[in-house]
Amino acid sequence: VVLSHNHHYLFGSNIARASRLGPSDVMYVCLPLYHGMGSYMSIMPMLLCGGTIALGEQFSASRWLSEIRSYGATVTWTVFSMPPILMKQPLKPDDADNPLKVMLCSGMPPDMIVSLEKRYAIKTLDFYGSTESSDLAYTSWDEKRPPGAVGRVNTAFYDVAIVNEYDEVLPVGEIGECVSRCKQPFSQMSEYYKMPEETLKAFRNRWLHTGDICRLDKDGFLYFVGRGKDTIRRRGENISCYELETILSGCEGVLECSSVPVPSELGEDEIKIIIAPREGARLEFAAVMDFCREKMPRFMIPKYIEIVPEVHKLPNHKIDKARLKSEGLTPTTWDAESGKYVGA
Repeated sequence: VVLSHNHHYLFGSNIARASRLGPSDVMYVCLPLYHGMGSYMSIMPMLLCGGTIALGEQFSASRWLSEIRSYGATVTWTVFSMPPILMKQPLKPDDADNPLKVMLCSGMPPDMIVSLEKRYAIKTLDFYGSTESSDLAYTSWDEKRPPGAVGRVNTAFYDVAIVNEYDEVLPVGEIGECVSRCKQPFSQMSEYYKMPEETLKAFRNRWLHTGDICRLDKDGFLYFVGRGKDTIRRRGENISCYELETILSGCEGVLECSSVPVPSELGEDEIKIIIAPREGARLEFAAVMDFCREKMPRFMIPKYIEIVPEVHKLPNHKIDKARLKSEGLTPTTWDAESGKYVGA
């Protein structure tokens, strides 16, 4: 993705303004600096506000709070997988005794906001966007967002619409693909490097297409529904992996999880879930299935379960979906319908 200096500058200045950052603030960064969240979303805001940057070697849930304290960090970033892991750490009476004032999020689980803010005595601000599109919506510091909303559209810099498969703008409240246009020069990507056909496809009909499924309400709040490409087509239903994983993360004993499609003998796909248990927890396949049957519609209930010590991740701490898909079914995959391991 080819990005201009102005893209980095505007992204950083928007974050600094929304987060009310100043020279006395310390940004704790435990994500790789070659990734957007570590560079122009963490380093750039602090360069612009004259604050301090504290570098952690990598994300560790057990060390996260102690490093925040040791650096005197007042602000930090998390990705979707991190807040559930932090909330599943052993509760301590002094968790709220820390210097953090705000946690910036890219995909904060909606049902976790209140409990996380209370536990660590912080404010959470959510941002929605991508490397290509920049920060299209974010949580305002003073304004209460409706349940499930990321925040209001960043109308000072972008036009945002929800469209159908023909790029026709949908009525308020309907679900479709999120597209955007920039109001400031070079505030979104310039092109995909040496990929002119992909660039034209992304900018078709003069909208930058995110590939994300979202909706807007009448007050301009944006709701993220799921990644357009991160879906599973099963028995005639399109299933959002984001929604499935959000539900499953509420299962007792689950530290983190992911869902991927595996080929079905009936055509389309079946659902496989990969789960890493909390430390000391003993997860039983039957208990996981009972939870899924209680909380999920029938078409979303997974056929396959694999319990692993740790879910594979990329260096930016996002789950490595490509690797999980390529692994497919393994000898340690449990078939919930037959009640035995695959191949047994």
